[in-house]
Amino acid sequence: MNDDSDKERYGHNQAASEAHQYWSAGQPPPLPKLGLERLLQELIGRSQEIIDTEQQLHRLLDAVIAVASDLSLPDTLRRITQLAADLAEAKYAALGLLGPDGVDLVDFITVGIPGHQRAKIGDPPRGRGILGVLIDLPVPLRLDNLGDHPASTGFPAHHPPMGSFLGVPLRVRGEVFGNLYLTEKRDGGTFTERDEQLIVALAAAAGIAIENSRLFDVTRRREAWLTAAGDVTKSLLAGAETEETMRLVVERASTVAGGGASFLLLNDADGSLSIRAAHGENTAVLLGTTYQLDQKRLSERQAFLTEGIVDGPGISERFGGPSVLVPLVVGNVVIGALAIVRPPRAEPYSEADMHMVESFAGHAALAVQFSRQAADRQRLAVLEDRDRIARDLHDLVIQRIFAVGLGLQSIGMNIDNAAQSSKLSGLIDDLDTTIHAIRTSIFSLQQQEDESTSLRSEALGVVTEATSALGFEPVLTFRGPVDTLVPAAVYADLLAVLREALSNAARHAHATHVEVRLSVDAGQVTLEVEDDGSGVATDAKTGTGTTTMRTRAERHGGSCGLSARDDGASGTVVVWQVPVN
Repeated sequence: MNDDSDKERYGHNQAASEAHQYWSAGQPPPLPKLGLERLLQELIGRSQEIIDTEQQLHRLLDAVIAVASDLSLPDTLRRITQLAADLAEAKYAALGLLGPDGVDLVDFITVGIPGHQRAKIGDPPRGRGILGVLIDLPVPLRLDNLGDHPASTGFPAHHPPMGSFLGVPLRVRGEVFGNLYLTEKRDGGTFTERDEQLIVALAAAAGIAIENSRLFDVTRRREAWLTAAGDVTKSLLAGAETEETMRLVVERASTVAGGGASFLLLNDADGSLSIRAAHGENTAVLLGTTYQLDQKRLSERQAFLTEGIVDGPGISERFGGPSVLVPLVVGNVVIGALAIVRPPRAEPYSEADMHMVESFAGHAALAVQFSRQAADRQRLAVLEDRDRIARDLHDLVIQRIFAVGLGLQSIGMNIDNAAQSSKLSGLIDDLDTTIHAIRTSIFSLQQQEDESTSLRSEALGVVTEATSALGFEPVLTFRGPVDTLVPAAVYADLLAVLREALSNAARHAHATHVEVRLSVDAGQVTLEVEDDGSGVATDAKTGTGTTTMRTRAERHGGSCGLSARDDGASGTVVVWQVPVN
């Protein structure tokens, strides 16, 4: 046996002998001095730690349940920030969201700093200094004092002092979504390893909750886009006009995209695109504005983020938020584009947003094209009906009137009475005038609504404009090749004279009947405007209008005169003549 065994056995025997003596005297032996009090204190301390750990686990479980109870992404993010502060007993907490580039913070949610104080601090951080360390290396970071770290850059003015720090990354599907930042332990101490473990566990649960919120948000937005597309389709099936359909498209697009403005651009004949419909504040003034967009990019038929539409005329002064432009494609043809501009500092367009806008634009393109084709079919039906009426007038009415005129003319040759012969000749002239009036009506029926290049159509337009002022429609007749022999340089002056003569008949002569005769014969164009009004007094001074009409004739080597009617009745005849080659 060794010495230690002997000492231990000796000590035990001695202690037993002393205990026997105490019990023999009827007294309990004293407690051995083995540090029992210290052991009991350690036991109590360990028990309290177990209780605290259990309480923290309960709080963590409650926090996980609370995070998963809301599907609204903004509410979920704010709830996560508040729960992290409560779990780690931090005075201040923040959640920074990373942008698509994974470098800069695009949003910064804070807890513990009052709103008025945050406003004084200024713009939220973008991910520099200590915050940038956690972005560059997304692992938990725990510091006793922020100022001791080499990456610390200090705080801006009006920022509360902060010492202890705990940062934990938030991951969603393995990718860093943002970071949780906790500062200033409430008891004045520093964050412990247990605090770090709790926040890491909360961050793991928060990642799942964030993903669920994002999926719910995408589903909600997709439903809104589908509803908007359904509204456009319903309007189309209800037979809405093209303009109404386009207005509905931009209205729904702007509303679903979260405000801002939206523009519907359609192709022009020169290859450019012009705004045909717009929705949003101060967008009406941009209607008709023309843009030269990248046709190669449009031909790809995919939505793309763009600053081009924002930098266009009149738009950059009003809108500066994220913008997307998606081509409107029908079959294999790009008929235009839909541009949607969100308000400044709005959430950028995600890939899911791009797909939703593309789907909506597909419905919008079909609706616009279908409504335009329906309008074309309706216009074609009207033109066909008008063409049929014009053919009937030409083939039936004019031919019969002409035949009656020939019959009357042959009868007049056999009448010896001069008075009756003259009266019959007057009737024949009236029939001839009627034929010319019908031919003018035939021309107006065959004239397309958007055609305004010929002298006939321009003259018809001037006569139509004067109808409201006169109270009746003037009779307009044409003779000769008016559209081919009258040079374009004479157009403006001739039409201005016609407009002035009709205005005089309405304002001064108070006429009840006006005839307009436009003819080309013997190398000159002649415009005659005859009315049955009060006439021109012999001592009347030449007015400004008459002088202007004469000036317009003289500049082309012609003349203009006013005279009384040949039949002696009251009224005035304006004769404006200009030589033509």
